[in-house]
Amino acid sequence: YKAAGKYFNAVMTKDYGPIKLNHHIADARNFLIANKTKQGAGTLYDLIISQPSDPWISANLFTEEFWQLASSNLNEDGIFEQWIQLYSIDPKHLEIALRTFSQVFPNSMAFKPGDAAELLLIGSKQELELDSKKINELMKYKEVKQELSYIGINDDADLLSNLVLSPAAINKLLNRK
Repeated sequence: YKAAGKYFNAVMTKDYGPIKLNHHIADARNFLIANKTKQGAGTLYDLIISQPSDPWISANLFTEEFWQLASSNLNEDGIFEQWIQLYSIDPKHLEIALRTFSQVFPNSMAFKPGDAAELLLIGSKQELELDSKKINELMKYKEVKQELSYIGINDDADLLSNLVLSPAAINKLLNRK
């Protein structure tokens, strides 16, 4: 934890305007299980980001059970983000992951940042809204703009151009109504 802390402290102490960060460096599954059992419901989060190693190494973090656990640790309008590498996953396994994820998070969308061989699944219990005005308001904060510029996002159009699957597109792809 101390070794990783020196890398994350610079990010965690920046001024992101209205965005307040509280990070935990721990095994995600065990942390969320402990959180749920701690004094009843535990802490509920606005955002949980899961960027585990490859699915074949961290298979238990790409399951319905893990995603249900994450969902139960979110506020009612909370958002869960799941990183999935694309460089060595076949289409059938990607479809299974997408289907399972979107069953747990009925309001899901997928982003593919630039040329990266990865997919970011975003899910929520509530309807997700991509509001250009809100995105541009956040981009006024120097630290937010700087962090996003590292991945080629400089405004709302850049961010929205990375959206590859809307909730409706996911449902269509998976043959759902």
